[in-house]
Amino acid sequence: MKKDLVAHPPVGFFSLMIDSNGELREIKEIHALWATLGQSDIKKPNQLSYFSSIFRQSSRKSISAIMAELQSKKHDAVSGYFTFGLEQKFLKFDFVLKEKTGTFLNVLGSVTDLTDISLISIHYQDVLDAAQAYTWHLDLQKNEAVFGPSFTQHSNYGPGKLSISLTDWSAILHPDDVAHANQAVQDLRTGKKRKVVIEYRRRDKFDKWIWLRVHAGVSRYDFDGKPIEIKGISFNITAQRDGSEAKA
Repeated sequence: MKKDLVAHPPVGFFSLMIDSNGELREIKEIHALWATLGQSDIKKPNQLSYFSSIFRQSSRKSISAIMAELQSKKHDAVSGYFTFGLEQKFLKFDFVLKEKTGTFLNVLGSVTDLTDISLISIHYQDVLDAAQAYTWHLDLQKNEAVFGPSFTQHSNYGPGKLSISLTDWSAILHPDDVAHANQAVQDLRTGKKRKVVIEYRRRDKFDKWIWLRVHAGVSRYDFDGKPIEIKGISFNITAQRDGSEAKA
């Protein structure tokens, strides 16, 4: 059986009563709220102030701002992300307006503890930076590649460019590398190969050639078994290649 890389994050559910000033007046646990917040032993008199303090520490969204969004016609539900406490928990809150009773709003909500996922994401990004690498995926139906956030830092392709068409990509390849780079894409597209590892040169924003080592593989198929997406990681190996050529 295939195991998940990350366990499902803890989720808690609750209901709130908010007054006309946007102040929290009552909170009720529906399921696992306090366990998710790491406060299983919290006493009932302290629950209201503790829950409110999560939002008071945030400069992005207060309880009253969230309620204002819920009452507007543009929002049936509102979400927000908050970093809270000495443990720096990374929490995602979702709120849905249930009903309005007199001057009070009855709101249903959930909180998801994304701390572990956030830490893995930071670690993943640190690894990419250390390796001078970036990730990407290629939509074989649109013939367009979309890059991860490390792309502009390690590709030298230019700021603000997070996607490129296959035609434009081929146009910036070194003439001696165009054929085998395009062949690698074609082998994946036709299903001849499931994975490839290639090296090629590409022109950067300074009009210089950089060397890339690319590991790529088919990541999605259509209902007929035809590849429709490729994912990969590209390493900038210019320094290694220049050093090897200098020694030669």
